[in-house]
Amino acid sequence: MPTVRALLADAIPRLRQAGCDSPRLDAELLLAHALGLPRIRLRVHPEQAVSAEQAARFRALLARRVRREPIAYLLGEWEFYGRPFLVSPAVLVPRPETEMLAEAVLRWAREAGARRLADIGTGSGILAVTLALELPAAMVYAVDLSADALRIARANAERHGVGARVTVLQGDLLAPLMAIGALELDALVANLPYIADAQMADLMPEVGVYEPELALRGGENGLALITRLIAESPEVLRPGGLLALEVGDGQAEAVRAELAARGWREIRVIEDYGGRARDVLAVRAGGA
Repeated sequence: MPTVRALLADAIPRLRQAGCDSPRLDAELLLAHALGLPRIRLRVHPEQAVSAEQAARFRALLARRVRREPIAYLLGEWEFYGRPFLVSPAVLVPRPETEMLAEAVLRWAREAGARRLADIGTGSGILAVTLALELPAAMVYAVDLSADALRIARANAERHGVGARVTVLQGDLLAPLMAIGALELDALVANLPYIADAQMADLMPEVGVYEPELALRGGENGLALITRLIAESPEVLRPGGLLALEVGDGQAEAVRAELAARGWREIRVIEDYGGRARDVLAVRAGGA
């Protein structure tokens, strides 16, 4: 039977040659998943024998990763804000940058005593569920156009024990909220599609080939849905309420200008870990 060390020694060069950014990490995660063990066990017991069935399971996962299928889809879950979330090809893989959006909204919500929030374009529900977990008195709406995505979001809400406080709604942007009379909300948070049409062909395979186009394509300049949300948000957001948006590289200034032109106040731009302007927050005029 092969050992952990031997399987990793074979897998890591294959992943490196395939262009994977973190071949050792990917190999260890996939092998740990195939064995049903914590990843640290591989480091501690590299000479552990692996059964033929386990090795076959690992090699099948490895072959898919070599084709650049996202490792999160292979594992079936990914971490966000320190918690595991279910994922599938129906939703985007959670990004570390989006944790900064969650943190900014949570900071504002705690200071403002926010109790009613909505996550527009919720996908796997990472933002909606995180807000519900971190704000125990809050009710959160999770809205998405994709029924498949909402099944994942609902499962994540139940998995983390906040299913009673996360209301899942299907539809286009704010239409589901208006349909049920969910008005005068304290905050809207959105990580909407922001990839410009012309940039879609240049995305890395993990994104362009495997992640859902519906969650990526943002129109001619990437801002089609974001500008719509800015225009429509006063329909459901109370005066003094927060609008928090994740945007693409190079888009923050255009979004800031759009908000300013429409009379929003306290507009802030937050940079991500790489120093790129990533989040734009603004307060609807008219509140205290």
